[in-house]
Amino acid sequence: MHNVIITAEQAKTARTVLGLSQGKMAGLIGLNRSYLSQFENGRYLLDDDSLYLLREYYEKQGYVFGIEQSTVTQSVSPKDEASASSPLVGDDLSSRMLGAARVMDGFVVPDDADPDEIEVILLNFTDNERKINQLLNSPVKRGWLGGIDEDDQDMRELDVLKLMARNYLLVKELHGHELLPVTPKEKIETIGDGINEIFADV
Repeated sequence: MHNVIITAEQAKTARTVLGLSQGKMAGLIGLNRSYLSQFENGRYLLDDDSLYLLREYYEKQGYVFGIEQSTVTQSVSPKDEASASSPLVGDDLSSRMLGAARVMDGFVVPDDADPDEIEVILLNFTDNERKINQLLNSPVKRGWLGGIDEDDQDMRELDVLKLMARNYLLVKELHGHELLPVTPKEKIETIGDGINEIFADV
């Protein structure tokens, strides 16, 4: 036992300040996402090892526990020092350019977005990334006389492109853009309608 204490509220606050989704954080320390979610909502107690890993990760990222308004320490490299003094760099620039926004898993999302919806989108994005990597690393299927099975290859390439396009739409959704409703097959009139219908099934 490490005897390291981190409360559910501290863990949730640290994760939010660092701009990490529950799915991303759980993956970083090898924890089931639903356990982390239940812990942060006070419905589940994590074992000491998981609590230690959570606290250790947050502290390594510069999060300071025990301060009412916790901060993330940021190191500035020498080449960034000149730009850091510029009035258009840092939090001031972010607030002026982005308005009310926050960063989660490296994506800028509207501050007023529903956290549960954002979590679902990020999980879908990560799942699609995993599928893309599996497809890209799968061996080529051989056909008759050892040549490439071109039909299978075309199908896999199309699957990769669909997943990439779906992730593009998910990123747009993360940024707060409204997505077009899916056009039923019988009402497809444009190429865009057809593509939209294909990607809806991904």
